[in-house]
Amino acid sequence: MIKKIISNLRCVNNSCNKNSLTLESLREVGDECIEGFLSCNVCNSRYPVIQGVPIVLQNIHEYARQRIVTYGKWIINSKSSKLKDFLSSVGTKIRFPTSNDNYEENNILYKAYLY
Repeated sequence: MIKKIISNLRCVNNSCNKNSLTLESLREVGDECIEGFLSCNVCNSRYPVIQGVPIVLQNIHEYARQRIVTYGKWIINSKSSKLKDFLSSVGTKIRFPTSNDNYEENNILYKAYLY
């Protein structure tokens, strides 16, 4: 994630009115954050940056539950202990994981852009 885009990112928690986020970078390459956390100082929500991708979701537990293989890869490939600990704590809240590990629906990715 290029660090300068942080000013465009907002918290998705409804209670904090789309507050801006701050970055805690744990691993970086040049001007990109590879691992870290985006945090909201209003509602204290934390969103991980995993392999350079900010995971800004209201319910990361449900997201991980539906993508258990991807979640496992996140833990295995994480380099920083702080991110591994965070992801492990997410795992303790996962109940009844699914083996369907698709980002798309009916094998169509980003269907809103298909015409």
